[in-house]
Amino acid sequence: MTISTDFEAIAKRHKRRLTLKYVVLSAGLALVALVLGYMGLNRLTSMNGQYLMAYYNNRIQIAYPNIDVNSFFYNANSQFTGELHSERTKDIAGISVPFEPYRAPYSLVLRRTDSSNEYLVSGDDGRSTYTRGTHYKMPRFFNTKAKVTESNHDKPTQDLDFIADMSGQAVEVAITFDKPYLLSDIVKLVPDQLKLNWIWIGTESSYDTSGLFPANLYGFKPDWKANMTYKEQKQLDEKINDILKKDNEADLSKFNAAYDKPVTPTVALQNSYDTFRHYLQEAVDNHWINNTYGDANGTHLSEQEDVALFLKNNRNVKTAKFAGIILTGKAEQFASLKTADWIYASNIGQSVTIQPYHQLTK
Repeated sequence: MTISTDFEAIAKRHKRRLTLKYVVLSAGLALVALVLGYMGLNRLTSMNGQYLMAYYNNRIQIAYPNIDVNSFFYNANSQFTGELHSERTKDIAGISVPFEPYRAPYSLVLRRTDSSNEYLVSGDDGRSTYTRGTHYKMPRFFNTKAKVTESNHDKPTQDLDFIADMSGQAVEVAITFDKPYLLSDIVKLVPDQLKLNWIWIGTESSYDTSGLFPANLYGFKPDWKANMTYKEQKQLDEKINDILKKDNEADLSKFNAAYDKPVTPTVALQNSYDTFRHYLQEAVDNHWINNTYGDANGTHLSEQEDVALFLKNNRNVKTAKFAGIILTGKAEQFASLKTADWIYASNIGQSVTIQPYHQLTK
């Protein structure tokens, strides 16, 4: 009996130790799973934020007419939610004026690329569009191939007629061409006293573009110092990086001549377009251009198809053609455009009263 009792006691102690091991092991595994799960969810949230940043970095190169980015950063609301925030301005003849900030949320399960405060609302009996956030007036581009009737609420506007009454102001105006023009033509068309801020690629469709949001109007800002193609710039940057890897204090002065070499306005525009074309193709490849629109008349616009067709038809920087531009300048300096036969439509965007301290570029 004593042997049996001792055996039972030993068995109970072994069972308790085994149970304790299972409890400790289970708790450890649960803790590890919890930590790994937390890290995984945090990583997924971070990836959504990084995706949004990559998207926006590309979008500011290919869209947003005459909208400049001053800064952008993450604003984390919690461990698994946040917002990509970007402060933006517009350039009106060298005067910096405020524009809607970009705010796009991201989270564990969400990455929304659009910023609701830059949605547009109609105003002035259909003549104008304004941002929903702060009610900034947006310049509109019109499609020459769109069907226009007397009852059309969004008929092409001729806002150049109003600018004579805006003395003392600097004005932003979207000009829609009567037909597509080469970059070399655009240089000749723009009066010297006005600033060329942005170039619109237009659309291959017959869809009415006058109500498109700024994120869905594609074009580029001229870089008047662009003296290299995108490929040439990349090759030079890589060469400099290789030199700096070997000697981070290397003398790079010999490369200044390459960067500072002056070019004609036409060549600068062509090089600017070459860089823009690279980013536009990147957006297509990453499926960042994917909206489809339709109207009551049965007219449709597939952004992806439209942009792909533009890229196909405009591979050569010397023969590429464009549908419109944004010009800025003093109101008085637009007078010469009132009789221009190459203008299909004109639409005023933002304007600002010129103050004595303003330094205008034109």
